[in-house]
Amino acid sequence: MRTARTQRSARVAAPVLDGRPDAARLASEAPLRNGPAAATILAAGIGAACLGIIVTCAEAFRPLSTVLTFSKTVGPLSGKTTVPMVVWLGVWAVIHWRWRERQVHFRPVAVATVVFVIVGLLGTFPPVYGVVAAFVRHE
Repeated sequence: MRTARTQRSARVAAPVLDGRPDAARLASEAPLRNGPAAATILAAGIGAACLGIIVTCAEAFRPLSTVLTFSKTVGPLSGKTTVPMVVWLGVWAVIHWRWRERQVHFRPVAVATVVFVIVGLLGTFPPVYGVVAAFVRHE
């Protein structure tokens, strides 16, 4: 009995919003800003594409492979992974700062991210970067 009475009084005490355009909106009705989340997702796609491009370029151009050797024990893999991480963090920081207060259209961001991830996957796939390297070196 007491529960039903409490629920009934809670319903009566709830604020009622009228439909006028100048009426105050609840905080939960305010549009959420998705800029920071979209920036994170887009930066991840750009970082993945950067990884694929770096791997392919390191295979095609041997001098780049030696430049990417940050650690002798690891070899060029140390640079192939470090450079895309730095690019990802830099791109994320810039886009996050630019979009921090914005509501962005998410569909173009999602499509671009998928394209970037596909580029990254293809760039790290051995038959793909092997063909590109053979083409560049005229083998």
